[in-house]
Amino acid sequence: MEKMKSNYLETNDRKTCYGCNACEYICPTNAITMNMNEQGFLYPKVDNSKCINCGKCKKICPYHIAYEETKGEIYQAVHKNVEVLKRSQSGGVFTAISDYVLSQNGVVYGATFNDDFAVSHSRATSRDERDKMCGSKYVQSIISKEIIKMIEQDLKNGRIILFTGTPCQCAMILQLFGRDDRLIICDFICHGTPSPIIWHDYIAYIASKNKMKLNNVVFRNKRCFMKGNFTESYYSLMGDEVMANDYGALFHSHLAHRENCFSCQFAKEKRYSDLTIGGFLEHSDFKTEYDSSMVIVNTDNGRQVFDKIKKDILYEKSYCNFYKNQPCLYHPIPKPLDYEKFWKDYTIYSMSQLIKKYATSEIKEKFHIEILRPGEKYE
Repeated sequence: MEKMKSNYLETNDRKTCYGCNACEYICPTNAITMNMNEQGFLYPKVDNSKCINCGKCKKICPYHIAYEETKGEIYQAVHKNVEVLKRSQSGGVFTAISDYVLSQNGVVYGATFNDDFAVSHSRATSRDERDKMCGSKYVQSIISKEIIKMIEQDLKNGRIILFTGTPCQCAMILQLFGRDDRLIICDFICHGTPSPIIWHDYIAYIASKNKMKLNNVVFRNKRCFMKGNFTESYYSLMGDEVMANDYGALFHSHLAHRENCFSCQFAKEKRYSDLTIGGFLEHSDFKTEYDSSMVIVNTDNGRQVFDKIKKDILYEKSYCNFYKNQPCLYHPIPKPLDYEKFWKDYTIYSMSQLIKKYATSEIKEKFHIEILRPGEKYE
């Protein structure tokens, strides 16, 4: 039998921990707690006085995922409803999938902003609750023990469940609950997870700089562009809008990302989820001014769901160049050479100083990150 790899609980090697919460959830003696480190990421800590050395935490860790991966069929797709496209960051496929699940009296789990704009997973049984999950959130989402318990209870009650998250979060759900026709696991093409504490400090900087109390945040706002740009919109309680692009530059620099993102075992063609969704970055064959989605159907369960939503989307099979379209389907993001320097500077610099030093014009130009006014388009 192949020897199981050592994970964070044994080595304290940050490259082996996704911060998913599975070990805390599975521990029968509550010996494990998730604690935030100096970068704002969660890591498990074991109380040895409570630990009974049962090994459940190691077996359940997605670093040791035991399920077979598959190479799926790729589709390009857009939602038929233009209003859905306007509020989606890509082609609105998540809305189509979740609408189907909700129509079956199902439950949707996904990332939402809290009142203070921290990001965590929540539970939705209505479209209004689900709509809070729509749109990209470029920060690691926290999945609490309470949310995992809700998923377990919903499965016991026979509900159809859609779980959406990063590939490592989806691997955690698969490890905990296994393959189940009632459990639809949908990951997205992940470009790494930035630090919640950097995001917290950045929105505090935006609010202070502009003397505003934030009421809403929209990444890649389609009111301001149609395709291919990363522009942030911040809205006050009075409806005032501030547009920015510095957080997008930090995101694409990978400087604020979790350590394990640079060696992620899930950044590859073969997937563990039923469905994979993401932006289709190549030229769209659909006659629409909006972005389209990439959909990868990985399992029979995923195929059944995709067949159910075909009435709501325009789609066609794609034979695109994976590497050019979505390189994170081939390999993890590279670790920046100045990663450690950035985090050292974080302890002594203000956010405005960090932005000036690291959110450079070179990064913005490389990733087409510029501020566009309403009605303008990126050429």
